[in-house]
Amino acid sequence: MTNLLNPKALMFCALLLPQFIFTQRDLTTQYLMLGTILVGLGFAFDVLYALAASRLAIGGN
Repeated sequence: MTNLLNPKALMFCALLLPQFIFTQRDLTTQYLMLGTILVGLGFAFDVLYALAASRLAIGGN
């Protein structure tokens, strides 16, 4: 939800994602698929980051 107000995230989506869209195909499906991939990769990164921090915190005690 915080990315909805983040100007960097808006610029990323507005400038980078359209480069991977084919106008000959359904635009809605393509944007939904790219958005899902973007959110999924971001979630996976956040989970890995949290797991790494957890292991460091546990190992430090």
